[in-house]
Amino acid sequence: MRYKLAFDKHLAEDSSCKEMGSIQVMVAFSGEVAFSADDPDSFMLLDQKFTEKTMNPGLKGREMRKAFDTDDYQVMLVANKFQTGFDQPKLCAMYVDKPLGGVECVQTLSRLNRTYPGKKEGGTFVLDFVNEPEEILASFQPYYQTAELADVSDPDNIFELFNKLRESGVFQWHEVEKFCDAFLSKNKSNAAISNICKPAVERWQKRYSSAVDAYQETRKIFERTKAATNDAVLLANAENSMKECKREKDRLEIFKKDLGSFTRFYEFMSQILERLNDLFVTDNLTDKDMINYACTVRDKLAENATVMKQIANNTAEQALLGDFPQAIDDAVMESSEAHQEMMLQYLSNPELARGFARVVFDLLKQ
Repeated sequence: MRYKLAFDKHLAEDSSCKEMGSIQVMVAFSGEVAFSADDPDSFMLLDQKFTEKTMNPGLKGREMRKAFDTDDYQVMLVANKFQTGFDQPKLCAMYVDKPLGGVECVQTLSRLNRTYPGKKEGGTFVLDFVNEPEEILASFQPYYQTAELADVSDPDNIFELFNKLRESGVFQWHEVEKFCDAFLSKNKSNAAISNICKPAVERWQKRYSSAVDAYQETRKIFERTKAATNDAVLLANAENSMKECKREKDRLEIFKKDLGSFTRFYEFMSQILERLNDLFVTDNLTDKDMINYACTVRDKLAENATVMKQIANNTAEQALLGDFPQAIDDAVMESSEAHQEMMLQYLSNPELARGFARVVFDLLKQ
């Protein structure tokens, strides 16, 4: 919120900005934001509630992706939203002021990795105020023993990852429920929400610190044993102890990566659901119905080699004019009986059909 207000103020007051022409800023976030007295520098923002609609009056009812694709907007401010599932080939620069790591880093910076006429000559640009270059490089190295969710839109992956996270014992379920209640409450400050997460954070930190210490100690023991004796049994016991401590340390490191993957997936699927809710009459449809239907159609289209090649080698606008329209019509017509209601809505409403086609297209691009 502060960034958006500061941008608008600067653009209105700075004469050099006016000389460059009209620059409009969009801010993207989910839900409703309100400040409390506990939040730093919030005095002037108290008793106000902020939503995407109120902060972006220039949208005029348009979907954010479509509005940003026009000449009306040149800058988008985000915290977490649109880090996945946002395919805008015109993006050419990114300014980062938050820590990025693992799959979150890869998915965020990859928003710039889309082709567009003239973009190759001008290149892309990232100005990072927080992260070290070697940390970014490390994030792009292939992960091991962790679900990267390259196929981020597969619901089966997220359920497996959810079970894996819950079984870790880092967080308790009553803490999750308390967090959800606070997050959805309109009068809870960011500080209050952060405090709910504190026990889990401290739990992980304590376990990780102990695991690192144990690994370092057992490694020293193994090295000393190897130097002092040739006894196979003693060496095997020392090595097994070291390996077990390393596995525990790795499990806790992987937990952080998996948690980031889960968060990115949740944000992505929330955006997909929001778009599907805007398109379909949902009186008799659950969130699961809509997600399963979109994924069913996506999976059918993924079997079409011609369509997938066109998606890989063209901009969204070009690919959507190729074999994609006929292919998605065919996939919808082959829907099972459980999806008949959504199929009928698709066939009877051309505007809905175009919107749904773009949702499925975005799922295929992941």
